[in-house]
Amino acid sequence: MTIWAFNSPDDDLTRELLYQSLQEGMSRFGWSGRDQDDLRRPGTTQNMFLLHVRPGDWIVHLNCPSQGRCAAAKVVDEYNFDDGLGSPGETDFRHCFGVDKSTVINFERNHPAIVPTVRLGGQGRWWRIYAVQDFERSLENLKTGKPATLEGETVRETHDYLSTVVGLIQKFHPRHKLEAFLAEVFRRVDGVVEVDENGRRWGTDHGADLIVTLRHGTLGHLELQQKIVIQVKSWKDEARDTLGVEQLRVGIERFQADAGMLITTAASTPGLVERAEALSKDLGKPIDVLASTELARFVIKHAPELISPELVFS
Repeated sequence: MTIWAFNSPDDDLTRELLYQSLQEGMSRFGWSGRDQDDLRRPGTTQNMFLLHVRPGDWIVHLNCPSQGRCAAAKVVDEYNFDDGLGSPGETDFRHCFGVDKSTVINFERNHPAIVPTVRLGGQGRWWRIYAVQDFERSLENLKTGKPATLEGETVRETHDYLSTVVGLIQKFHPRHKLEAFLAEVFRRVDGVVEVDENGRRWGTDHGADLIVTLRHGTLGHLELQQKIVIQVKSWKDEARDTLGVEQLRVGIERFQADAGMLITTAASTPGLVERAEALSKDLGKPIDVLASTELARFVIKHAPELISPELVFS
């Protein structure tokens, strides 16, 4: 199962129409107003990732039906291309997938039931949510009203625990040592086929501390891959410097990457997230920020053995 996240447009009317379509059993993706945008037509190259959406996957629409909310549903049909939304001659959102109407759920993006590893921040037009089990747990939490915590702990205890973990990561892996540490973490992530420690070479890293190649799917006998440029910042307190985001632009363009990620031990800030979202919109590629306690969750999930066993398993 794959979890797909689709960003929504800025106008409220279209958001409401997208949600109404979802309730009627059809999930939609934009940038598809012309007949030649049909991905089944020869020569079409944009948004080809949509052909990898399969029955059993989930689609989450960010900022739908309104700003700050999300709507999700389970896919039941593969890609289709219909008349879309809008008046004749001004249609869009013709890329579409049949969904199970009984699974449609509408919730606040920052609801306390959502496990933080479920990435619901704006990261471009679309992205994948790789924390599948945490996504499923989040859906159950939403149904029961249970807040997202580590097993057997309160929300406050969970936050304190994760803050301690990220503090130890920052303390024992300062500056360039953090890049090497994260390279080892990514090598343990399911689907990662290669991790290039680009920042350890002589001279400039051209905006990429790490270059991670991720298995993105298959097409016949071909294996599809995604290249992600990563900037690593060993910072304390709050991450107010947006230099790392600007370096991602250089790295993505230099290495022709498909996405970018800024990872920092400091806490994220609205200004940093807004700058990442602006870059994502400008490049038309997903840009993610993994900061502070979210970084701790990521490391614990994929490479707990790289942290002090006494801390992780106490």
